[in-house]
Amino acid sequence: MPVSKDAIITLCRIIDSPTSSINGRNLEDYFGASGRSLIAMGALKTIVSRNDTESMSDHNGNSVDVVFHKGKNCYFSPTAGWVEVPANKIQLYGFCSD
Repeated sequence: MPVSKDAIITLCRIIDSPTSSINGRNLEDYFGASGRSLIAMGALKTIVSRNDTESMSDHNGNSVDVVFHKGKNCYFSPTAGWVEVPANKIQLYGFCSD
């Protein structure tokens, strides 16, 4: 499978970050297709799931705790109630050299 220049640049930026990892939300928001291709080819693997996320509704983008509520990952919003957070948004991805 040929690797695009964008995918290589994305991988370099992730490896060069302070933690050499990226969460699913930022991977999708900032790198889109090149991030998805890195997961598909196995260059990025899930290393752990985070227990927090950024709330854009009423927490001004601040971090909020994600809890397991009624079988789903959610955080509580005073204005919206329980807000579901897709599992792929809180997964943390890191470089895999396999």
